[in-house]
Amino acid sequence: IEVTVIGTAPSLSYSIENEICQGSPLNFSENSTVPPGNTIDQVIWNLGEVDSVFSSSGAQIYQDSGLYAGFLEVTTLEGCSSKENFVIEVFPKPIISFETTNYCPYEDINFEASNVYAVPLNSFNWNFDQDGNTSNEVSPLYNFGVTGNYNVELISIDSNQCADTVVQVVFIQPAPVADIFISNPCELNALEISDNS
Repeated sequence: IEVTVIGTAPSLSYSIENEICQGSPLNFSENSTVPPGNTIDQVIWNLGEVDSVFSSSGAQIYQDSGLYAGFLEVTTLEGCSSKENFVIEVFPKPIISFETTNYCPYEDINFEASNVYAVPLNSFNWNFDQDGNTSNEVSPLYNFGVTGNYNVELISIDSNQCADTVVQVVFIQPAPVADIFISNPCELNALEISDNS
């Protein structure tokens, strides 16, 4: 049997993240080599979606979370190729919101954040108003003072290092103004007291 060796397969050298957050760019690059006398002709990145990428480097953004099976294949002009498979896990972007208790002026309001997905939130950055009042606590207390609408921003990062930002309006209700009216306030007379709040 006579065997003709037409060339040498490329030695793959590449960089790609195996975990990424939904909506964030996944950066990839390759710097594969072949010995002298061989020439790299084509680079194919398949990142688990329909279209392949025919360049040495780039970025991919996944709109959906899940596991994606992909590969890198490098081919020479002589027809030799090397291929390596990999799996990319795309974590869902957290969808955060928060609830508050107490809506009265000059009372401490308790803030409590939550994530739609069953992934714990690890980091919190609360911004309560335009004056730069912030907190990094899990469930902070804050006092707005006077009645009105306040835009409260929360930036939170989950245990997969994926982040989300939400802005919600907190309405501080007007407090009642207590008052009473006393009629016939004379000595030895029965006082008539009525609520005038």
